[in-house]
Amino acid sequence: FGLPYHNGPECLIYRKDLFEDPAEREAFEDIYGNQLKVPTTWEAFERIARFFNRPESGQFGTIFAGFPDGHNTVYDFCIQLWSRGGNLFDDRGRPTISSDAAIEGLGFYRRMMSDRSVTPAGLEETDSVKSGIMFAEGSVAMMVNWFGFAALCEQPDSPTKGKVSVAPVPSKSGDERGALNVYWVLSIGSGSRHADHAFDFIRHCMSPKMDKVTTLEGGIGCRLSTWSDPEVNTLIPFYNQLPDLHRHTRELPRSREFPALSHIIDKAVQEAISTNEATESILRRAQESANVISLQDALL
Repeated sequence: FGLPYHNGPECLIYRKDLFEDPAEREAFEDIYGNQLKVPTTWEAFERIARFFNRPESGQFGTIFAGFPDGHNTVYDFCIQLWSRGGNLFDDRGRPTISSDAAIEGLGFYRRMMSDRSVTPAGLEETDSVKSGIMFAEGSVAMMVNWFGFAALCEQPDSPTKGKVSVAPVPSKSGDERGALNVYWVLSIGSGSRHADHAFDFIRHCMSPKMDKVTTLEGGIGCRLSTWSDPEVNTLIPFYNQLPDLHRHTRELPRSREFPALSHIIDKAVQEAISTNEATESILRRAQESANVISLQDALL
């Protein structure tokens, strides 16, 4: 038994000062013929990332976490899949990781990872933490990452304090729901000899007062009362957007078989970003490996 303790969803985190700068807006319109707006589609995301990519000035359009740790690339794969209308498994719990949406999403991802006109080099050694720190230091114009890294930018000594905002993750058409939500939880093991005391402690940590303390100390609170708290929103002005961001999220399946599937997905993504093999053949081979897996228990 467990209750959520920390971590907001993945979202689009962007430098609002760049998007609102009159000179940037004029330059963008001169080049592309339309207004510079926070992107709602992946097509617009790529175009804006290319516009803001200025490595000679130490600024990159966007960044991805390609480090092979078994979860960063899996999260990105799921986001690209879901935001194109795809699903991770069918209604019988069978993995579906070679669909048209998966091929399109992984194709986009690997192209962005290798394109130095939109992203920095070394992404195969970059995880979500390193990319989040780079953004907070002012080196990246926008990224899809955990909400906590947006909050990090509002620390008193942050060079990006007051320059950042958040929005839903882009999608293929602007309508799909493709973001991911994962929580840290405080839990009681089934064999606990002190379950009552453990539950009292969890209830204490989950109280409105302590959830706010968690937030003010640098974590991400999980209560609606925290998200709308005036003091919290004075310190982190976009905190009250968390309810809307959550409406755009999905979760990974709760299944004993999912770790096996995540390793298959991670391997496929690593092959995509490190070889020239066609995306279709990489995912077809991954699908063959995944065919022995059933996530039926995730549907219960």
